[in-house]
Amino acid sequence: MKRVREFMCFSASASFGASAVLGIIGIGAVKKAGNSLQSLFACIPLIFCVQQLAEGFVWLSFTHTYLAGWQPFFIHFYLLFAYVLWPVVIPLSIMVMEKDKKRKSALSILLMAGSIVASYILVCMFLYPVRASVIHHHIAYLFNYPLVINNLVPVRDGLYFTATLLGAFVSSQKKMWMFGTVLIMAYLFSKIFYKEAVASVWCYFAAVLSVVVIFIIQKRQQPVPGS
Repeated sequence: MKRVREFMCFSASASFGASAVLGIIGIGAVKKAGNSLQSLFACIPLIFCVQQLAEGFVWLSFTHTYLAGWQPFFIHFYLLFAYVLWPVVIPLSIMVMEKDKKRKSALSILLMAGSIVASYILVCMFLYPVRASVIHHHIAYLFNYPLVINNLVPVRDGLYFTATLLGAFVSSQKKMWMFGTVLIMAYLFSKIFYKEAVASVWCYFAAVLSVVVIFIIQKRQQPVPGS
């Protein structure tokens, strides 16, 4: 584990670099989205682009005194993406592309679960202090919850991951399972090697996700034989 930690070092430059790449990939994905049903799903790389840009400024706030006062804003802005947007955007983007009624209903339940957990996290973010700390060259986001709220974290995490990860496997869209698989693999890697900074490290691997997004959109644009 130590060798992996030493190899995978993160920084402001890494976050800004990832943001730039994600922006390019995102623009390509949006252009390839041939219809409105794919538009939100195609925007996922662009959303990750803004998220990584925000974390780049979190990094800078540790080393540049003129940005230190802005650190709470940068932290909350980043966490809005990591914890609030994704459990809503991911199931919603998959649901709007779904044509099978039963699967669409299942995805709507996931969207409801995601909306509930996103609302809960949003309230907690602004009721209780949140701070960031650099540990082993990556950022750990620390939530100062009271004991009662802290006991609900496993439930919160369960709803979050159900809403975020399960939709890709419920979907009938070809290759969508790849999207879910990449998410799970990135999460497991982050959890095993960077368990104190899962949110930061997991989201950093958005570049891999973005490639999958473009691949899925390209496949959906292929003409149907006989059409």
